[in-house]
Amino acid sequence: MLTGDISIEPENLWVTIVTILFALSLISERIANLIKLHFSGLNLKKDNTKDEKNREKRISWLSLFTGLFVSLIAGADLFTLVTEGELYNHVNFVDEELLDQLKIIFGILFSALFVSLGSKFWHDVLDIVLQFSELKKYTAKSKGREIKDDEAKIVSDLILKRDIELNRELLKDKDAYEINLLAAYEFAKIKYLNKVWVTGVDVGFKYTNGIKTDIAAVRIHVNKKQANKIEIPESERVLPYINGIETDVIESNFTLTSTVDPKSKVEILQPGISIGDIHKNTGTLGLLVEHVDRKTLHLLTNAHVLKSADVFQPGLADGGSHPGDLVARIIDISVDRKVNLKGDMAIAEIVDSWKDKVLLEFVNTTEKIVDFRKAARGDKLKKVGKESDVTEGEVEGIGTYYIPNYGIKMEAFQIRAKNKKTVPGDSGSVWYDPQTKSGVGLHFSVTKEDDSLALACHLDAVLEEMNVTIK
Repeated sequence: MLTGDISIEPENLWVTIVTILFALSLISERIANLIKLHFSGLNLKKDNTKDEKNREKRISWLSLFTGLFVSLIAGADLFTLVTEGELYNHVNFVDEELLDQLKIIFGILFSALFVSLGSKFWHDVLDIVLQFSELKKYTAKSKGREIKDDEAKIVSDLILKRDIELNRELLKDKDAYEINLLAAYEFAKIKYLNKVWVTGVDVGFKYTNGIKTDIAAVRIHVNKKQANKIEIPESERVLPYINGIETDVIESNFTLTSTVDPKSKVEILQPGISIGDIHKNTGTLGLLVEHVDRKTLHLLTNAHVLKSADVFQPGLADGGSHPGDLVARIIDISVDRKVNLKGDMAIAEIVDSWKDKVLLEFVNTTEKIVDFRKAARGDKLKKVGKESDVTEGEVEGIGTYYIPNYGIKMEAFQIRAKNKKTVPGDSGSVWYDPQTKSGVGLHFSVTKEDDSLALACHLDAVLEEMNVTIK
């Protein structure tokens, strides 16, 4: 039996919960750090990408186990915390009902997961919760009486002053800035992403007077940017700061990039060539991949490029013929073609007559994808599309974007083409790191206002979602 009599009478339940998780995270981190000091394999960063990923995975498991240990010892049952704002006072595995015991066990497991997020994370969450608590108190005091303009301005100025001071402090600590940046991004998604005038929320470089800066900001993409802020209703104005992080408002309307422009027939299937469906939707073959379970060879592109089971090369709109130019088939339309939060993606199994006629290198190049990784702000990437050939670009923002053609939001990154415009027909092409040959994103959309700006799904998420791996 575990016993304890720790009890907290909270004035604000959520402040209490976050405070407890913050304290437990500190304890958990200290234990984890002591363990890492005795194991060089955990403490020292690896040069090899694969080894570093394995090290990070082991550290994540260590954090989870230390969080579980601390939560168990402290009696941190998340369900009890949420309902009562206190740590549980007993666990009796013999006398209590089984359902109650399972509730406590799973409550501790959930607490461990949250504790493993780290003390910095919970410190910033606590800061946000306290800030909202203060605003709530002010609103409660003002209820039933009209708030004068000068009073509202005083409150607004105080919040702005606090955020400016916090921003100065955060700029001195890169790690703290990144944590606050992530928290501010999550807050902005909740606050703005459901607004009809918002087309996306991401983390990217801030623009000042049309010039890109090195400042990482939370960026709100809107369908139309107002030149005169005075004309914008107070409820629709974007906060200048979110918890010490600067914001930026960017006019962006996204559209898909498939095309009907003709391309040539080839004798070898390889990334960068024209493919399409029976309905004359046409795009680019992004990668050749292998299905994890079926062990079969597939081509990877966008779902909006392939809306039928049969795949042709070139696409019928590019001069291909049916049925003579059939190269692949979507085996299971509900599994091999997806449009969801993770992206716009489709795979098709290459037919037997073409399985020996493939090259992994991009068309007209000697480069091929050997690995994949997540996108990072400032990444210098390259893609090979059937229309624009080789395009170079730089990642400007990473976030969640609304795609009106589908009526859903997608997790993606925004990239600006440098040497040429992004043109229709490149849908399905892969953005990759030319230095490491790591695939980063699956191109699927451009911005109406600026065709040098494009969107790409995260390639790692696409590969996992489609259950395929790089050939």
